[in-house]
Amino acid sequence: MYQTEDKQFSHKSIAEIEDELATVLASNMQVRRIFLADGDVMTLSVRRLAEILKAIKKTFPDVQRISAYCLPRNLLQKSVAELKTLHTLGLQLLYVGCESGDKTVFRSEHASNYLVLKGVLGRDKEKLIQQVEMAINHPSKINIRQESQRGL
Repeated sequence: MYQTEDKQFSHKSIAEIEDELATVLASNMQVRRIFLADGDVMTLSVRRLAEILKAIKKTFPDVQRISAYCLPRNLLQKSVAELKTLHTLGLQLLYVGCESGDKTVFRSEHASNYLVLKGVLGRDKEKLIQQVEMAINHPSKINIRQESQRGL
């Protein structure tokens, strides 16, 4: 996930993460949500991820949500008990999906977050498909994010 010739995935030390958290804390910005960016957190051991989550909660005890990306294959490497532990420590939302490193498949104009889809695939499959079809066939009739709202 997120590997190019000029950017390779690597793990940050807990000291680097704590420094980044301290920098944000010193900015006096209100922090309600934290997104663990630039990689798949499920590649980390539960012990390491727990350490990161505890550092976040220590620095921002009132944080409402911690979220991250993950690939299905890495999510499957965690037991239900491990996932419950991570949830208890504050990891509340995972964006599960696939990534392609092929530049012909996904270019910079890909639509990964122009259209917000919320639901559970098994339960809401038809509704989600209808939303995607509406966005493709009638984009003026559905809420599609503007460039400035994408958060990339």
